[in-house]
Amino acid sequence: DYASSEGFGVWCDAANIDFCSVKFPEDVVIDFPPEPEPTIPSLTFDNCEMLAEDARIWWTADETEDELVAQIEFVEQENSYWALGVAGPAGGMDDADVTIFGTPAGESTPLVVDYYLQSRAQCSGSASGVCP
Repeated sequence: DYASSEGFGVWCDAANIDFCSVKFPEDVVIDFPPEPEPTIPSLTFDNCEMLAEDARIWWTADETEDELVAQIEFVEQENSYWALGVAGPAGGMDDADVTIFGTPAGESTPLVVDYYLQSRAQCSGSASGVCP
């Protein structure tokens, strides 16, 4: 809810640096516009697969555009995560593109992080391995 914001900041995950943080004075009233209503894209998918009792994925492959469009639906549960990946050129985890999504414990907003898996090693300071 924008109206209850106490301030804002600009954070860089890659550098682990807070570039700027601003806290609004208590006597200042910020008149934020209303939050936009979420919209659901009107896409038609060629395929649907149940991933689990509470999750499914729809997808369409467009070979002329060399594109894969997917939509995932799951029942949101706190501290529960899902991951979806596209295998690398060799067909395995190396050079794969993986998206992890879920709701961290104590949070109400889902989190989505995209990872490029350069190798099976843990992410290092040089951004090689499994890194966001």
